[in-house]
This record gives sequence, C-alpha cells and structure tokens, in this order.
Amino acid sequence: GRRKLPGLANIIRAHLAEADAALAEAIEVIETDIDDMSPEVLATLPELLRSAGALDATLTPVLMKKGRQGIRLSVLAQTGDTSRLADLIFRHSSTIGVRIFPARRLVLPRTAGEVDTPWGPVAVKKVERPQGTEIVPEADACRELAEKAGVSMREVMAAAHKWCLEKNE
Repeated sequence: GRRKLPGLANIIRAHLAEADAALAEAIEVIETDIDDMSPEVLATLPELLRSAGALDATLTPVLMKKGRQGIRLSVLAQTGDTSRLADLIFRHSSTIGVRIFPARRLVLPRTAGEVDTPWGPVAVKKVERPQGTEIVPEADACRELAEKAGVSMREVMAAAHKWCLEKNE
C-alpha cells in the first residue's frame, strides 16, 4: 500500500488453513467454577449432563480467588441444547452463573461394530484415523461381558484387541 500510517506497518498477513470440512462441527462450551458444593454431589453432574444430551462433561480442579480450591465444570453441547443443559446445571449445582462460548471441534469418522471374544461378542467402535482404521473396545461392554463370564475386564479387552490384530494381519 501507499498509505503512510504513523507507527503502523501498512501490510496485512493472513493464513487460511482448513481441515476436512466433513469432520468439523460448531458446538458450544458451557463452563462454571464451583467452590461451595459437596464433591460427592458434584461428581454426579457430568453423567447427568451426558445422559441429558451433552457431548461431553468434565470436572477439573482449579484454584479460585483468595486461594480457594474449586472445580471447573466444562460441558460440550450442540448449539440447540445449551439452554436446556445450563438449566440442569443451575438446578443440580450451587453455581449462580455459567459462561457459554462458541467452539469448533474436529471429530474423526467412526462406526459401531462388534468383535468376537472367547466369552462372546463385545461392542467396539471403528475409528477412521489418518493412518488407517483403529478398533477400540467399548469399556462398558467389556465390563458387562467380564462380569457375566467371571473374568477380568482386562482379559476381555485383551481378547478384543487380539481379534483386531489377527483380522488386520
């Protein structure tokens, strides 16, 4: 440019980078910090929110003002679910306010499947990674099968992984 701007360079630099658009989705994040609630009650909140449709909900320790220990509740939500999930947070926690902000997430394609183990079939998800398909045993399904069969969950998971390795060779 020819224009002279005192104290500023008359240039602009832009970078455009885009991941596979099929993998990207717009979501919202709901957050609040809590320092005055029973940990036993607070620990139930993420599962309640996930069962109500949250994409994910986590609790993270934080240091709040005046050095108080607290917990940050972070919830990933579809845009249309934000108000309903925030209402659940207000109803089931001691918070008096939440932060809501837009976010983007990239998600690898995945499908549900099943693999055989010596104790019966177990649910897995097939994740399409850039380097190839990965088969991941579902923890709840492995635990349930282990309890029924009277074996450890580790044995069921190992058998599911072994099946995956044998089928991919």
